[in-house]
Amino acid sequence: MSRMNFMIFKMIYIITLFLLGSIVNSKDILKLPNNFKPISYRLNVTTHLEYKFMFEGVVDIQMTCIEATDTIVLHSNRLDIDTRSVVVANGGENVFPVGSVTFDPKKELMYVKSTKNFKPGDKYVLTIPFRGSLIGESGYYRNSYVDKENNQTRWFAVTQFEPAFARSAFPCFDEPQFKAKFKIILGHKKGLTSVSNMRIINESNSSLIPDYVFREFEESVPMSTYLVAYIVMSDLVYIESDSREGEVKFRIIARKDATNQTDLAKKIGPLVLKYYEDYFDENFPLPKQDMVAIPDFHGGAMENWGLIIYRNSILWKM
Repeated sequence: MSRMNFMIFKMIYIITLFLLGSIVNSKDILKLPNNFKPISYRLNVTTHLEYKFMFEGVVDIQMTCIEATDTIVLHSNRLDIDTRSVVVANGGENVFPVGSVTFDPKKELMYVKSTKNFKPGDKYVLTIPFRGSLIGESGYYRNSYVDKENNQTRWFAVTQFEPAFARSAFPCFDEPQFKAKFKIILGHKKGLTSVSNMRIINESNSSLIPDYVFREFEESVPMSTYLVAYIVMSDLVYIESDSREGEVKFRIIARKDATNQTDLAKKIGPLVLKYYEDYFDENFPLPKQDMVAIPDFHGGAMENWGLIIYRNSILWKM
């Protein structure tokens, strides 16, 4: 082997070792421990779009303890959490003692430490109230457009959780392998519309906030946190595709002034879904599939289960 070839080989070898070491170290630092497995989330989020541009809510995470530990480790980023209100329950109403709640902002981690060990096989419910700002271009954020009918600025709030931004919207086990069911409840001012992964099953007036409503959605199938999605907007219009009994309900959702651009998506979307059902010989597991067009959606497009979000120009080019 020539000296030049040897030097090239040596450099490649050193770089390979460095990269392997980085991968191992990143797993040690960034991956959550496997002490707990989430089963389901009950996520209650109230969105304030009028002037505060913020959201607040409570998440109840039902989970199973896998390995004995005294600490629950999960993700949280850019959220304001009242640590005194964090509660762990065991067996329904039995409160499990919480010794401390701490954060590692650099690693985007939250630690809920108990005064005694959690037992393997037992189920627990972790309740965390939270608040956050509708900022940035990921997580749960705000954007706007100009209503052509009256030349007014319209604000809306939309999620973009891929690859790891759900933790900026609510505390969670924000890694793909931690799949769980999601029960989502969205609160917002009357006159606004909200959609999520699943179908709406109930709407009620708020007894605490005047002129606000809460929309409750069906519980989802188990899915990763990055596929959770919800939107709060003012003038969403639903255009339903033709479907026979027993078929998935397919809708195109857009602003009022863009409904004349939905014909192609309305026609092609259900055909594509049916093609894949036949190809894989597997029925789509959700009762509905929405494709929604959002002005200036920063993600371009996002394949959330039951609620695929597109930038306007991308959906119209289908």
